[in-house]
Amino acid sequence: MLRQMCFKNFVHFKEHQSLNFCPGINILVGQNSSGKTSILEMIRRCMTKRINNHVTSSYDEMKQAYLVCRFNIGSCYGEVLHALEEATVVQPVEFTGTTSLLSVVQKIPESGVIFWRKSVCFRRNDNVTVLVVKYVVKDDNIMYNGDHTPEYFRGEVKDLWMLNDDNHNWKEGNDIEKDFSKIDHVSTDENRIDSNLCEKVLDVIEKQYVSTTPMRSINPIQWSRSQQKSSDESQGCKEAVEKAEILQTLLGNVAEVNLDKSEQIFDQITCPLVYKFHRIEDKNIIIEHRNDDPPETKRVPLLKTPEGVIEAQQLALLLAHKEFLTLCFEEPDRGMHPKMIEQLLQVLIEEENKTYLVVTHSPYFINNTTAKLTHVCVRRKHRDVSKSVHNVHSLANSENVHKITDTDGLKKILFSSRILCVEGKTDKIFIEAIFEFIRNHGHGCLSKENIQFILGHQIIVQNSNTFQEVIQSFCCPLNVECIVLLDRDAVIRLESRTNPRSIREIRVLENSGKQDMFNSWKGKPVKDFLKSEDYKKLSDCLEMKNTFIWKQGNLEETIQSAYSQKKELLTKVFGSESVRKTLICSFDRTKLTELACEMCQSEEIKSLLEFFKSIQRRDQRTNTAF
Repeated sequence: MLRQMCFKNFVHFKEHQSLNFCPGINILVGQNSSGKTSILEMIRRCMTKRINNHVTSSYDEMKQAYLVCRFNIGSCYGEVLHALEEATVVQPVEFTGTTSLLSVVQKIPESGVIFWRKSVCFRRNDNVTVLVVKYVVKDDNIMYNGDHTPEYFRGEVKDLWMLNDDNHNWKEGNDIEKDFSKIDHVSTDENRIDSNLCEKVLDVIEKQYVSTTPMRSINPIQWSRSQQKSSDESQGCKEAVEKAEILQTLLGNVAEVNLDKSEQIFDQITCPLVYKFHRIEDKNIIIEHRNDDPPETKRVPLLKTPEGVIEAQQLALLLAHKEFLTLCFEEPDRGMHPKMIEQLLQVLIEEENKTYLVVTHSPYFINNTTAKLTHVCVRRKHRDVSKSVHNVHSLANSENVHKITDTDGLKKILFSSRILCVEGKTDKIFIEAIFEFIRNHGHGCLSKENIQFILGHQIIVQNSNTFQEVIQSFCCPLNVECIVLLDRDAVIRLESRTNPRSIREIRVLENSGKQDMFNSWKGKPVKDFLKSEDYKKLSDCLEMKNTFIWKQGNLEETIQSAYSQKKELLTKVFGSESVRKTLICSFDRTKLTELACEMCQSEEIKSLLEFFKSIQRRDQRTNTAF
């Protein structure tokens, strides 16, 4: 099973990245073109001898690139020894303990030539056996002739730091460099051998690994103007069956698949639907669909089977495979209804004897259990060059992920590029109404681009006026812009008893360096401060922290102020001349639209929209992210 990996300078991953994988499900999310598929390809690269150009390139071709995967090989250690020395280890020996194997890929510029070195390292007796193959790649092909034919080496070292099970954090540093130096010392003439034992051992590991990638085609969807004849459709069905390699290989294959387990998994994922797949003569595949009302069983061709059902059957066969211990799935939920995705997730969570790595764009894979098992790929634009830089952030290493207990809010952060935090549910309903009104009717101070930017924010409720710093700290490394909308008392604290209209404290957000600027206002009337230039300075200071406060106090007071000259209209909306915040939650869409229409004319909402425009201009100037 795959347990750890680290890499540097491959594709767009300029800096050192380190990932840990737990038994069971591990999740990889991130925006498009952020490196998720590249990570799967790097894992495959650590095993197979086949070359793939997705991981051939380096961020900086003049510097060394490396990639390391650590596998738990306890279940196949005997086979590894057998592959290593068939003459002395006549057959695979049984081994019941746990031991690890490192697969190391290095890309080394040397004297104008780029050498690739693949190494396999594992403990044997009291030392570590190291197998090395060194070769040159040109046009994604290994050169087997000329001056750069592959060279093979075998040697032993005393120990390798990365093989120790207690090293769960492969930080960049001397320990990794020392391991690479020890491996390098094996590549000497005295350790030269004739055969590629490295790939021979990796073949054993690769038998326990499988990955899936969604197929891309020129015409993946049908349309109503199709010119194809029914005979062409029949031919398409036939070709689909022939190309369904997973079904053709594993369906009914009792030698490789636990068929009872496969059927159980398939039924669990697709419940309450009832489908049965059968592989019959001439490699044909028949699907039976049973209905209960009315009771009947129909046979349907593969291409007429609903989306998600075929994917569920393929996954069930792979999950029930007798040899596969590391399984990487890219978008396994394609075509699945959210309920089916949740049932698939439950299947993956229940497994403890295999390692699953799931690449997904679906928020339905994220819950309180899987959050700490999630890795987020992030794409940023490098300041000095046009190239983007990718990073991976493991949520298990984030102390703030455990504080964000609202799963829906966490999903929005992980699958959005911009979020807006508000204090409570009523604030969220109100802001959504404002956004909806702007979407439908526009606003005099906003351009089309401004409206698109504002509406691009997902709204989450933070349920506290002190929690925004946790959320912003969590969002920052994920390259998610986080804007915060707060009641005034989160920043301007008033005297509670002696003089409730005077300022007790102006709390500028942490790390702004502006705290002393407003100390002179302590004990002075808040209404005077709100009219002063210092309030404008405070607003500018908060804007730098992506924070906006209601100048009038809170949402109720903001609405009350907007209706101050329209008492009759206020009574019509709220049933009295005072605003009751809780009533907003019970408003229907018509009443919310009326409220939003009136509020969009208020100075406070205009200030909020100008705040958004200012944030947008700042983003355009810095242009640090795609």
